Amino acid sequence: TVETRWLKKDGLIIDIFLSSAYANPSNPTDGMVFTALDITERKAAENKLHYHTGLLHLVLDVSTSFINLSPGEIDTGINNALKMIGEFLRVDRSYLFQFREEGLIMDNTHEWCSQEATTHIRPLQGISENDMPWFISQMRKLDFLHIPDVEKLPKEACAEKNEFRIEDIKSLIIVPIAHGGSLIGFLGLDSVHQQKVWTIDEISLLKVVGEIFANVLFRKRYEEDRKVFEEKLIESEERYRTSIENSNDGVAIVKTDKHLYVNKKFVQIFGYDSPDEIIGQPVTITVHPDD
Repeated sequence: TVETRWLKKDGLIIDIFLSSAYANPSNPTDGMVFTALDITERKAAENKLHYHTGLLHLVLDVSTSFINLSPGEIDTGINNALKMIGEFLRVDRSYLFQFREEGLIMDNTHEWCSQEATTHIRPLQGISENDMPWFISQMRKLDFLHIPDVEKLPKEACAEKNEFRIEDIKSLIIVPIAHGGSLIGFLGLDSVHQQKVWTIDEISLLKVVGEIFANVLFRKRYEEDRKVFEEKLIESEERYRTSIENSNDGVAIVKTDKHLYVNKKFVQIFGYDSPDEIIGQPVTITVHPDD
């Protein structure tokens, strides 16, 4: 027995389960008997189940790949995820755009390309709403954009059609990435060499991946903002400390009736040689007993 593929008269390929036996077991020269069972529908169901399992594994792999990444490793993690998605869905290009300046400007920040596709990440920086008005208006609806045929885009998308032609795109799908109801970017996939229609299951997968990216990007931005805040806080503290140290006024910080800090002028006013003689001492050391 063997599973094989046969070709019908009309050119349709069918899957066949083929069994064979001797017509006369005692005399093999009498020939063979073949039984062919059409298993096309069964194979299609098996392939669909296998593909669905692959989709679930892909979501799991993308999700778990970010769990233990430090903020500095997130960019590499995004590039790896784009590669996994692009190769599994057999597209030519997968990429991530992020918005800045309150959603007015977008940049292509991450990209994966197959060996047959050309990279376009470098020129796709600083794109404004004036450059692609129809596209950005669609993105702000926070719903996926499925374009099986670029040439069938509406008239109001002429700028977008020209850009897609420059990038040799035949078909594409775009999934918005939002956090807290605000658009922060989008995930995109391009088919360059042939037109492609994405299935409902594939679109659902991309929506889940978009949510994963939203959480990752929010975490990355939070860490970056926190680092900038800490750096500014340290800088501010240093400026404050320098200004206090060089002040012409005597300054002391006191807690529970003891000196925690005194500046140079304070030491000078009360005739001490060093702040160490005052720090840790009670406030009353600088107060006259009669007061």
